[in-house]
Amino acid sequence: MAYKPYKVNTGEYEYKKESKYQIERLKLFGFRSGIAWKMIPALFYYLIVGLILYSSIVGEIREFKFEEYDYILLILKYIFLVILLYSPAIFLSDFKYNKKMPIFKNGTLTSKFIGMAVVIVMSLFFIWTYQFCMSSTYKESAEKYYRMKKEQKASMIDKESENTETVSVITETGN
Repeated sequence: MAYKPYKVNTGEYEYKKESKYQIERLKLFGFRSGIAWKMIPALFYYLIVGLILYSSIVGEIREFKFEEYDYILLILKYIFLVILLYSPAIFLSDFKYNKKMPIFKNGTLTSKFIGMAVVIVMSLFFIWTYQFCMSSTYKESAEKYYRMKKEQKASMIDKESENTETVSVITETGN
């Protein structure tokens, strides 16, 4: 067995190791650059969308009446709503699966724009389709709820107009 002299590390291995780490790191859209003025709005967007989705689901389940298959349609509707609202995080982030998706694997701005347009159109189509396929029980309860809210809003406007009329009458007679 021949003797092999020890070779001094020139730093080349460390460089390759670091670049490999950077390639495998997952980067969420809005957090990829690490710049605060980009990360703060992205964080607020993700949190606000999450709160809106949560309150929408809870409000719809609480206020509307459902039949058995309406729950399945409701789940599918909200899956596509999550895909629609979180599409920047899903499709524009630097995840490994983006390289395998037909529209997004090219990586150019044009392909990303076309891909996002396709995702938005398809998500809206499925959301409206599932909403259209809901049972008559659901549609009647939704119509009743929206009618009640419209009447409440109209009564609030009437009360405000009465209050402003009495204030204007008092100020006119007071002068």
